[in-house]
Amino acid sequence: MEETQSFRLTGTTEIVRIPIQHVDGQNVVYWKSIEQVFPGVKYVKNGDVAIPCHIKYFPGVVLDILLSSATEHVHVESAVEATSVVPTIAHNSALTIGRTDAAAGPRTESSSEDKFIEGQQVTSALAQTPIGDIGTRSPSTSPSVLPPSLPSEVKTSSKPALSFMQVVKLASKKANESDGWIQQKELSAKMDHMIKSQEEMKQLQKAFDAKQEEMNQLQKASDAKQEKMKQLQKQMLEHQEEMKQLQKASDAKQEEMKQLARDHHEEMKQLQEKTLEQLAVLQSRVQSVLTQTYELHEYPIPRLFVVLPQDPSGWNTMSPFSNKFRLYFLCECSEHTKSINNKTKIPHHIHFAKHEGYEIARPSEFFQQYGSYVLTILKMLKYGVTVAGIVMPAFSQLISPDVLGQSIVCLKLLQDTIVPGVDQVINLMDSEDALEGVTGQVVNKEALEGADLRRLETFLKDKDGDKVLGNLYRTVTDEGHVKWVCMDHYRENYNKTAAEAFRRTVDAVGGSFDENNGLVKMELQSRVLADQFSLALGRARSVYELDVDFNWACTTSDLEVLERALKTSRVSILRLAIRQFRTSNLSSKSTQYGVLMRIKGLPNMRMIHVILSNDVVKFLSIQPKTPSRLCKLSLEVTPESVRGKDFAALAEVLKTNSTLTTLNLKSNKIGVNGAQALSEALKTNSILTTLDLQSNSIGDNGAQALSEALKTNSILTTLDLQRNSIGDNGAQALSEALKTNSTLTTLDLSYNSIGDNGAQALSEVLKTNTTLTTLNLQRNSIGDNGAQALSEALKTNSTLTTLDLQNNNIRFPGTVALALACNKNSTLTTMSLQDNFISSSLYQALAKALKTNSSLTTLDVRSYSIGDNGAQALSEALKTNSTLTTMDLQSNSIGDNGAQALSEALKTNTTLTTMDLSYNSIGDNGAQALSEALKTNTTLTTLDLSYNSIGSNGAQALSEALKTNTTLTTMDLSYNSIGDNGAQALSEALKTNTTLTTMDLSYNSIRDNGAQALSEALKTNTTLTTMDLSYNSIRDNGAQALSEALKTNSTLTTLNLYNNKIGSNGAQALSKVLTTNTTLTTLDLYGKSIGDNRAQVLFETLKTDTTMTTLDLYNNSVGDNGAQALSEALKTNSTLTTLNLQSNSIGDNGAQALSEALKTNTTLTTLNLQSNSIGDNGAQALSEALKTNTTLTTLNLKSNKIGVNGAQALSEALKTNSILTTLDLQSNSIGDNGAQALSEALTTNSILTTLDLQRNSIGDNGAQALSEALKTNSTLTTLDLSYNSIGDNGAQALSEVLKTNTTLTTLNLQRNSIGDNGAQALSEALKTNSILTTLDLQNNNIGFPGTVALALACNKNSTLTTMSLQDNFISSSLYQALAKALKTNSSLTTLDVRSYSIGDNGAQALSEALKTNSTLTTMDLQSNSIGDNGAQALSEALKTNTTLTTLNLSYNSIGSNGAQALSEALKTNTTLTTLNLKSNKIGVNGAQALSEALKTNSTLTTLNLKRNSIGSNGAQALSEALKTNSTLTILSSE
Repeated sequence: MEETQSFRLTGTTEIVRIPIQHVDGQNVVYWKSIEQVFPGVKYVKNGDVAIPCHIKYFPGVVLDILLSSATEHVHVESAVEATSVVPTIAHNSALTIGRTDAAAGPRTESSSEDKFIEGQQVTSALAQTPIGDIGTRSPSTSPSVLPPSLPSEVKTSSKPALSFMQVVKLASKKANESDGWIQQKELSAKMDHMIKSQEEMKQLQKAFDAKQEEMNQLQKASDAKQEKMKQLQKQMLEHQEEMKQLQKASDAKQEEMKQLARDHHEEMKQLQEKTLEQLAVLQSRVQSVLTQTYELHEYPIPRLFVVLPQDPSGWNTMSPFSNKFRLYFLCECSEHTKSINNKTKIPHHIHFAKHEGYEIARPSEFFQQYGSYVLTILKMLKYGVTVAGIVMPAFSQLISPDVLGQSIVCLKLLQDTIVPGVDQVINLMDSEDALEGVTGQVVNKEALEGADLRRLETFLKDKDGDKVLGNLYRTVTDEGHVKWVCMDHYRENYNKTAAEAFRRTVDAVGGSFDENNGLVKMELQSRVLADQFSLALGRARSVYELDVDFNWACTTSDLEVLERALKTSRVSILRLAIRQFRTSNLSSKSTQYGVLMRIKGLPNMRMIHVILSNDVVKFLSIQPKTPSRLCKLSLEVTPESVRGKDFAALAEVLKTNSTLTTLNLKSNKIGVNGAQALSEALKTNSILTTLDLQSNSIGDNGAQALSEALKTNSILTTLDLQRNSIGDNGAQALSEALKTNSTLTTLDLSYNSIGDNGAQALSEVLKTNTTLTTLNLQRNSIGDNGAQALSEALKTNSTLTTLDLQNNNIRFPGTVALALACNKNSTLTTMSLQDNFISSSLYQALAKALKTNSSLTTLDVRSYSIGDNGAQALSEALKTNSTLTTMDLQSNSIGDNGAQALSEALKTNTTLTTMDLSYNSIGDNGAQALSEALKTNTTLTTLDLSYNSIGSNGAQALSEALKTNTTLTTMDLSYNSIGDNGAQALSEALKTNTTLTTMDLSYNSIRDNGAQALSEALKTNTTLTTMDLSYNSIRDNGAQALSEALKTNSTLTTLNLYNNKIGSNGAQALSKVLTTNTTLTTLDLYGKSIGDNRAQVLFETLKTDTTMTTLDLYNNSVGDNGAQALSEALKTNSTLTTLNLQSNSIGDNGAQALSEALKTNTTLTTLNLQSNSIGDNGAQALSEALKTNTTLTTLNLKSNKIGVNGAQALSEALKTNSILTTLDLQSNSIGDNGAQALSEALTTNSILTTLDLQRNSIGDNGAQALSEALKTNSTLTTLDLSYNSIGDNGAQALSEVLKTNTTLTTLNLQRNSIGDNGAQALSEALKTNSILTTLDLQNNNIGFPGTVALALACNKNSTLTTMSLQDNFISSSLYQALAKALKTNSSLTTLDVRSYSIGDNGAQALSEALKTNSTLTTMDLQSNSIGDNGAQALSEALKTNTTLTTLNLSYNSIGSNGAQALSEALKTNTTLTTLNLKSNKIGVNGAQALSEALKTNSTLTTLNLKRNSIGSNGAQALSEALKTNSTLTILSSE
């Protein structure tokens, strides 16, 4: 910023600033600059003082300008004053100008008055003279600074310089001379003042000189001291040099120490980084494990566990896997288990479950399978890696303190040994330092999958029966994760009152609740029950999985009620079956199924499986507003639901659908066209992982189409093509696809027609494919060549785990090849060869393979007749095999010797858990041998010895084994002959055995003594939950004894006493036990005739019973009195859901009493009052109850005495009832009037689905009334009008309603009076109806025209699956029309044309149809006069037909020629399972021909040859065939 000096014209207030110039380091103002601004300037003054030669500088002071015309008098400074200020000017280097106002003091600048004036011209001699130089420069160098008005003598430009006084004098003189310049007096006074000041300066100079001398003296003294200081400084420097040398040495040492410290720090840093890196890997691994386990929703198995030595103090370091190990599950409690009030104050950190743990079988194999996982969890515990909200406590806190006060011995022992135990297992799995080995051990291992969890139980020696492992409870966090916690933490958030209320609700609606798994299953029959359940579900906190069936015509509002309940629940898995869906707005698909998509989007939902019967395309068209990536959606379509053009629409939807992961289209008649459409969809679909096309007749062409899709599809993992008539060409096409496909893991091709060529093609792909794990080729036509090809593939394949080859044509070469392949294969775990042509000698090869195989876990060799030799060979293999867990030797002709050999194997084998020896002949000796093995074996949990001719001695031996065995949980001894002695022996074992949970002793000739012995055992046994004593000879005494046991037993839930000889006293005793027993849920008193009095005792117990849900009192003469007593019990009972009172002589009084109970009872869902004596009064009373009852869904009033009045009363009830779905009024006498009354109810009722009006004397009027009702009714699916008197008019009325009705699926019009007109009307309806699946018209009066019309209708109808025309007036010629219809029909599966005398011509016509038909599975041609020619025609059809499974040719005239023809067909046919040739004329030759067919046939299971005169030769031939046949289970030939 430019510097200025402020000026002001005298007498004015305006301030002007003039810039200061910088000359020779000094700030000056040129006189010219002043004149330019103030023309005519005389001098500048500061207050009253004017300085003619120079001006002082006072910053911030305004100087006054006096013009030459002014007359103002000013004071001019004297020479002395001027001299005194010279130094100031010199030091300041700036021009100093000042002004003093005597009146107001010095004036300062005022920024508000500042103003700079430019533009004025002044021509003065001093214009370029800096004012600041006046008095400071020599005359020779300084320009003139005098004003032009000064005398010329004063000027110094050309003369010698004058002294200051001379200048002053000259100035005075000039002033005197000048007019008014300055008065002399003032100047003289000034001069005097200056002289005086000069004198004072001299005095000061003298004082200064004196002071200077004094300072000199002081300087000398200072110099002396300075010298002394120099000496001291010299000494200091010497010391300093010495210190430098020491410092240098110290610095060198310090540098050495620093380097060591740096090296140490670097080492520590590297170690720390390595440690942190490894801990990060461990934490990442733990996070991965925990996150992965959270998502395993499907598997109800706890997944957080550790394994520790059973006795760390006796640890065998040299052979670590010879030590005993125990597996302990962990409670996953954390923040999610804390309650709001936390009243219990229990800690919420991870800890051992309150359980003894489980001893590990086969430790070496276990650690090979699960070692990496166990290592991760143990290190998580040791190093305190806390992730996912799980807090790791100190080891001492891993076992809850309250465990020490309980009888959990293993955990008490573990308290002091947990630390060394953890270290021992870590060191076992990690040979290097605990942390250093983490990376190598953990990173390269994957977390447990579902298969690993399922297999886990096979390694546990101790079992808990049906309980969840570790006695843990499955819970769901608010984030939707599954965690398993102990009872204490489960109860922490457990509202006991709400939980009990929920359980009561589930029981009341007929469901089941598995609290450990949080699983609820139920079938809801009405909206009322659904609302009741949904309300309870919304309050429940312990339900994780819900399986619910909406078995009524539900609406959108019903689904919304469920949705609201699910929002507040913790349900994560939902299986919802919607059998019928009703809506008033068919076009509003978003409101129909949008609710399901909203449910899918709920935060907790992880999986939803929907079962639909229709509207599949509509459902899939709905897209969620906010897609949920977490929730999987699967869809199952009920059979026969998708038809015709729906497949094309479905395929189109699948192309873009982004929600469906599983689609089940089983049994929907897709055919080739449907398969092709689906194939196109699969090419673009990017979410479907599972597709089930079982039983759809797609054939080779369909398989080829799907193969094209598999070549590009990268999502599908499971494909089920079972029962699809696929042959070698289809298999070859699929093989080509599998060469490039990299996602498919499961392929089911069972029950097709794949031969060796197809198997060879599949074998080739198995050599290179790296994803397929399961291949099912059961029931094909694969022979030795195919088996050999597959065996070659198994030698190199490393992914396949399951191969099913049962029921093929594999013989010796193929079996040997497969056995040898097992030696080299290391991944196959399950191979089934059941029902092939394998002899006992071939088991040598299989046994040899088992000795070295290290992967196979399941071997199924049922029905091979391996005999003792084969059993001995397999036994040798079991002694060394360490992987097999399940062996099925059912039906193998194994006797004592074989059992003894197996027993020896079981003594050393440590892996087998399940052995099935049923249907053999081991006898007592074999049982005794097996008993010896059970005494030492510690792995077998299930042993089936049914059908083995075991008597009391064998039972006694087994009893001794059970006294010490600690692993067996299930033993089946049914169909033997152990008798009372055997039962008594087993009873002794049950008194001490603590593991057996299920024992089957049915069909064993046990009497009262045996029952009494068993009852004594039940009094103390605490593990048995199921005992089957059915089909024995137990009487009252035995029943009474068992009753006494049930009073104290607290574990038995199922006791089967069916078909014994228990009388009324025994029944009464059993009924009394209900007053004290708290576990029994089902009591069957079928046919015990307990009568009124004893029934009353039983019913008294029901008033307080809290467990019984089902009570069967069939045929017990309860009567009215008993019914009245029962009624009183039902008023207070809150658990009973099913009550059977059939055939009990209950009349109107009993019915009235029961109706009173139904008005208040809230749990009973099913009431059977069939075959009693209830009349109109009883029906009216029951009707009143139905108006208010909210739980009863099924009411059976069949075979009573209900007439018109009763029907009218029931009709009134149905108008308001909102729960009843099934009403059976069969065999009453309601007539047309009763039918008309019920029709009125059907017009408004929206719940009833099944109405049985069979045998009720209903005629055309009743049928017409019912027809009118069906025009508006939208829920009834089944209507039975058989055995009435409906004629053509009634049939015509029903036909009209079938044209528009959209719910009726079954209509039974058997044994009415319908003729051709009625049949023709029905046929017209069938042409457009798309709902009806079953129509029964047998035993009417339908002739030629009606039959032709119905046959033609079948050509157009695509939904009817069963039509029965038996016993109408149909001639053989009419079968031409029917046969023609069958050639094109694509829906009919069952055709019943018995007793029509169609003869050979009719059979030939039907045969032609069978050659092309691909849907018919059952054909009944009984009593049709078919001879050899007809049989030959049918034989030709069977050679190519691939769908027919049942053929009834009984009561015809087929001889040996016809039998021989059928035999030829059986040699190649691969689908027929049942052939009935009863009462024909087959003879010896025919039997011999059939026996030859049986030697090679691999599908037929039932053959009826009764009444055919086959003789001993024929029987012998059949016997020979049975020696090699492995599929036939029923042969009737007497």
